[in-house]
Amino acid sequence: MTRLMASPITQLVVVAASLLAAASMGGGFLAGVVLVPMLVVLGARAGRVAAAVDALLAAVLSAELGWAATYVTVGAQQPLIWLAPIVAALLTAAVLVRARVVRAPTAAPSPW
Repeated sequence: MTRLMASPITQLVVVAASLLAAASMGGGFLAGVVLVPMLVVLGARAGRVAAAVDALLAAVLSAELGWAATYVTVGAQQPLIWLAPIVAALLTAAVLVRARVVRAPTAAPSPW
C-alpha cells in the first residue's frame, strides 16, 4: 500500500481526478469526500511542489464541500454561505501543513 501511495502515477491520477471534480458542476461535492483524504495522504508524502498542488486542490475541494454542507443545512444565509467554505479551506490547509511538519524522514522503513 505504501508503494502504491508513493507512486508518481497515483499522484498524477489523484490530481487529475481532483482537477476534474473541481472543474465540473457538482463533482467536487460527490468526489471530494474521497479525494480530500487522498490528497492529504499524498501531500504528506510528496515533495514541495506536489505537496503545494495537493494542498491547493484539497483546499478548493474542501471549500466546495463546506459550501454544499452550508447550503443544504441553512440555505443561503449570510454570512454562513461564504464563511463556511473559507473556514473549511483554511482548516484543510492547516491539516496539510501539520501533516508535512509531523512527517519525519526515515532512512529505512521500520518492520514494526
